[in-house]
Amino acid sequence: MGLRVYTIYFTDSGNPIPKSSLFNAFSRILKRAGLPPLPIHSLSHTHAVLILETGVQMKYVQERLGHGRMRITAGVYAHISKKNRI
Repeated sequence: MGLRVYTIYFTDSGNPIPKSSLFNAFSRILKRAGLPPLPIHSLSHTHAVLILETGVQMKYVQERLGHGRMRITAGVYAHISKKNRI
């Protein structure tokens, strides 16, 4: 099994930022930009699609997203990598 990677964000004072604060900040940014509400996970999905469109290997995306199994990544994003081969 692969290495699990967890991202924790910290304030300037070194304290972890609560997950709810991240969600609230993301919601405020979307609102100010005039965008509809989106789940914060959409950032990961967008990141994966954009890097796949550059031609990186699916394994790289799996590692970037922290998926434990390739089939999870491939199941969600295989259509992107196939589109780039055409």
